[in-house]
Amino acid sequence: MMETKYFFEELQLPEFGEGALFYGEAVLVDNRGETDTFIVQDIKLGGNWLPRAPYDGARTIGQQMFKAISDVLYDDKTVNGRHAALEWADFVEGNTPAVPMFKPRAKPLGLDCRGITYMSNPIIRLASSGSSASGQRRRRGW
Repeated sequence: MMETKYFFEELQLPEFGEGALFYGEAVLVDNRGETDTFIVQDIKLGGNWLPRAPYDGARTIGQQMFKAISDVLYDDKTVNGRHAALEWADFVEGNTPAVPMFKPRAKPLGLDCRGITYMSNPIIRLASSGSSASGQRRRRGW
């Protein structure tokens, strides 16, 4: 599971308008293995973690705040929503393994040497025939 922190500042909730600005951090995680979108896992305001709202609706003020802030972070029409999406995209790009341009081969390439003459160089031929190359040079006048 991929996870990063997003620090928000001056987050405005539609319910409060410009009367309240919130500062804190949100823990963003991948959406069940899908990295295209994120899920807000935790939210911290000041020194307190807000309780996550249950799926059937928020009951306490902390759960209502969690839901309201996470709704803003999911909305890419808001400043903080765009910033959270960009922060997530940058995080995913930096932590996703690179996709290779070429497929790896199943086995190493072989070199077919059939029909190639190996002894075209006289020094190699003399050395490979078991006799001393220097002795052959003296006999041939090298």
